[in-house]
Amino acid sequence: MRLDVVLATTAAFSVVLAAQQREDLAVKLLEVADDFARIVQARVDAGKISPVELTRAQIEVAQAQVRRSRAARELAATRTRLAATWGSTVADFKLATGNLPYPHFPPPLEELRSMLARTPDLQRLEDSVERQRRVLELEKSLRFPDLSIGVGPRRFEDTGHSAWVAGVGVAIPIFDRNQGARKAAEFDLERERRDADAARVAMSAELAVVCERLKAAAEGARTADGEIVPSAMSALAAVETGYREGKFGFIDVIAAQRTLFEASTLLLDSMEEYAVARADLERLVGRRLELSRVAATETHGTHGDAK
Repeated sequence: MRLDVVLATTAAFSVVLAAQQREDLAVKLLEVADDFARIVQARVDAGKISPVELTRAQIEVAQAQVRRSRAARELAATRTRLAATWGSTVADFKLATGNLPYPHFPPPLEELRSMLARTPDLQRLEDSVERQRRVLELEKSLRFPDLSIGVGPRRFEDTGHSAWVAGVGVAIPIFDRNQGARKAAEFDLERERRDADAARVAMSAELAVVCERLKAAAEGARTADGEIVPSAMSALAAVETGYREGKFGFIDVIAAQRTLFEASTLLLDSMEEYAVARADLERLVGRRLELSRVAATETHGTHGDAK
């Protein structure tokens, strides 16, 4: 139960961090749209382009405002879900301080599978099998009748004498040898064993799935952070400069802005998926994994607090 609480809280906290960054991204993109609209306004005033382009630029600003409002609402929802993990119905904190974990690849799958046997989930199943085995042993012991011994004084009224009397009794198990209870206990033990085997297979398969999710998210985040987003930012800066000089058209700038938005969104989605998948992996193996052995950059930390 403690591991489940840690998983739910860690995942909710990671989602809040991602939502905060999405809101920051929406604000920055709105600023980009506003700046570009002012550039268009200046060129329209100078008579270099048609006023139609100003209208289209204003539409882009309006769309950016909608994205910002949507990001703010989504952030509010994620903050409420995080607060619910500690029993509150109101998110009474202003900011979750911290950063999403830097994407590192998980240990080898076989190494992780070796950890499963020591998890509370599988240990609980082993305990259930052992408990049912002892029930079967008890039922088997009841095949043999209990020996009853009685000792006590007795007075004979006819003679007026008293004496000590001892007796030994043994039930003869002709019709009842506890076959039904023994057979039921055998079936229960076999069911517990099969359930434990099925759980091991399911957890091993889930472990493989989560590892693939983690690897895919790490690859996506690293590629987006190291290549896609920087390229999109450079392209947008070059296109905006070229637009001022009349080398590029309005459509080129809008396309560059949208490319930057999509690239930044891809990065945040990958970082969020990595954080949630890492929490799932740590829940499966029942321990915290030290994957981030390289010092985190300023952009991607490993810890945080809600304040």
